[in-house]
Amino acid sequence: TDGYLEVSKRGYYIRIRDEEKELLYYFIKLIRKIYGNVKSNVVKIKDKNAYEARICSKKILSDIITYIPLSSTKEWSIPVELLDKEGIKSVLRILTQTEGSIFVQNRTRMIEITLANSEALTQAKYLFTILGIPTKEIRKDLSGGWKRYKLGISTKDNLEKFWRIIGFIPKTKKYYKFKKIMKGYKEYHKTNSREIIINIIRNHPFLPTKDIIKLGELD
Repeated sequence: TDGYLEVSKRGYYIRIRDEEKELLYYFIKLIRKIYGNVKSNVVKIKDKNAYEARICSKKILSDIITYIPLSSTKEWSIPVELLDKEGIKSVLRILTQTEGSIFVQNRTRMIEITLANSEALTQAKYLFTILGIPTKEIRKDLSGGWKRYKLGISTKDNLEKFWRIIGFIPKTKKYYKFKKIMKGYKEYHKTNSREIIINIIRNHPFLPTKDIIKLGELD
């Protein structure tokens, strides 16, 4: 999802970029598990806070273009028909790791995956359903100046399911960030909010609504 292919006189290359070099080494480890000891390295990208993995293999490139056309970043799809349950987990873990963001706003925690490819995101939503993880409806987003699509996972129960069944790749920033916010997650029920409001009104009967909300630290 964060890579591109290159065919030149020098060879057949798969190049993958990310802020975390640990993630790139993890990916190379998976590649070698399948294809053997292929030629690869990880380098720092000049003037950018990112790294690039370079993997040289005609076999790997040929396998990739069997499922992902080179013409556009919007025209690839997940080979759903090839995936068993463990394969589904792996695909969603990589997709969430590379294209997902973790949001913490007030009392809201959310994982949101952003893609320009609506078909692949629709497939991902279907795969989450197979694993029993509910997601929000896919929505359009034009904030970046071009059309993208977003898929979110929220509520404590659903995020805990994601963490238990899929999770982020260990020893990465997203892994530690998500672990931290889930550790401090507090669920606020409507009954608790009702009790807070009633107690505030009893003690401050003439407060306006906005001050009640502020005192109660309510959304």
